[in-house]
Amino acid sequence: MQRRKLKGNRGVYKCQTVGTLHAESFMKTLKVEEVYINEYETFEDAFRNIWHFIEDVYKQKRLHSALGYESPIQFEMEVALNTIAELFVHYQWVQSMLFVIASISKINPISSSFQFNISY
Repeated sequence: MQRRKLKGNRGVYKCQTVGTLHAESFMKTLKVEEVYINEYETFEDAFRNIWHFIEDVYKQKRLHSALGYESPIQFEMEVALNTIAELFVHYQWVQSMLFVIASISKINPISSSFQFNISY
């Protein structure tokens, strides 16, 4: 983990890690947006509501600044679509190169045997 110097109210704290910062940020969000505004009658009730908040709200609907103010679902979908688009462009490039090679070497690019008989 990376270590960063953080300037707090009482000076510089050297032992605070970035991972701890993210965990503390999440815990603050969980408390403010779920725990403090609800009353739980039982432990199971608290567990169920907090689980619902994490799985259905925090992971799917809540906008995250680290993801460009998109929900994780939107962000993952965008990454997947961009990856598919890049693979498609790469596939088209490879296919066009095969046809260029085929036209230069006078072979059928569809056939499985690539024998390069280049005559000048």
